Amino acid sequence: REAAKLKSTYVDALPAADVTTTQILVNVFDGSAKSTARLRLRERGDWITLDHTPLVDPGYAALHAAGQAEGAPSAARLPGPAVAQHIWSGYLPATPPGTYTLEVESRDMFGQLHTARHVLRVE
Repeated sequence: REAAKLKSTYVDALPAADVTTTQILVNVFDGSAKSTARLRLRERGDWITLDHTPLVDPGYAALHAAGQAEGAPSAARLPGPAVAQHIWSGYLPATPPGTYTLEVESRDMFGQLHTARHVLRVE
């Protein structure tokens, strides 16, 4: 089941110099404080435990802002952003330029494992 969602609008490519300082956000579908999440660059192996990071979902905040713009259709107006409990975050280790598969695993409160993958280019 593909329940751990990676928002490709957040990260598609990173300069190699920024890899260790760019926060990677993972939106875990229906996640809660009882969920866990981890990620790795599949080609480099080691899993990194992610931190549960309650915050306003940046993707939702951007959609909300677009709906508030002058001339936006009234159907595009969303309720104001609120702190989401389904965000995890972490940082990658130093990584040489190349194309990698960013792999995420999350485990929900019932022990069910969910996975997702996303291509990440380090330039």
